[in-house]
Amino acid sequence: YDHKCDTPILADFSLAKVCDFATGKTHTPEVGSTCYIAPEVYAGDGQYDHKCDTWATGVCLLETLNKPLGVDRDKAAIATIKKRRNRMGTKPVHVMLRGLLDPNPATRIDCKTALEMKAFEEFKKKQASGKENQEREKATKDSNTTEQQANIQTDNKNLKSAEADQANLTGEKKKGVNGNEVKQKPPSQSKNSRAGAHTAGERAEALKEMKRICKMLDFTNEDTKKAALSWWEKCDQPIEYCLLLAHKMYEHELMNIEEVEEYLEDFDIDEYTAAEEVIFEELGYDLTLF
Repeated sequence: YDHKCDTPILADFSLAKVCDFATGKTHTPEVGSTCYIAPEVYAGDGQYDHKCDTWATGVCLLETLNKPLGVDRDKAAIATIKKRRNRMGTKPVHVMLRGLLDPNPATRIDCKTALEMKAFEEFKKKQASGKENQEREKATKDSNTTEQQANIQTDNKNLKSAEADQANLTGEKKKGVNGNEVKQKPPSQSKNSRAGAHTAGERAEALKEMKRICKMLDFTNEDTKKAALSWWEKCDQPIEYCLLLAHKMYEHELMNIEEVEEYLEDFDIDEYTAAEEVIFEELGYDLTLF
């Protein structure tokens, strides 16, 4: 069983039949799909061979590239195909279809010949072009990978050299003109260098503010408080911003940040968003650390 018009196929083997093994008979004019049977099979003039399947292939292509035959009898189908064939021009596809739908099986082309005709040249070019593009992309990717690996090795070598120079510089005691040791100038402090250096009074004030905000916003998870305090000490960002970020991680119910303005005076959502980015960067994007 096949679908033909519903789902066009490119071969019609017509093998669904009862074979008579005693006489050795194969295909007969009665075997085949209606409207796809070759003229010689319909007329009972010739032996069923691969040229009959070539005709069926041509009918499938004709319906795929044009429209269904719109008939349900073999005789009407053959007549309709003849009319369409006579109207075909000189385009490569038309030339191929005329060859496949030649009513004379002796001059009818086979499928192998059809595949070698001009109608398939563009398809073959696209296949070849696609293959060339894939090979070119692969070569480019391999080249980039090799270059990246070389750059990484160079960077690692430069980094090791810089570390060695720094170690040598640190280990040497610089001497003044009178031979006395010169004290090294302390490194410049970053904008967050006071992180982790809060006074006892600042810590007490932060705990007080955190308790007030937790009560106001109904934050109940102890891990929220622990994380916020830890981030405040490490990142030196306002305790309320650390608390709001921590609640996203540990509270069961999340609060809409835009609603915070109703509870906290002078709350600036843009300033809070910027503080979030700083906290993320300072913690190495790992908010589980506290």
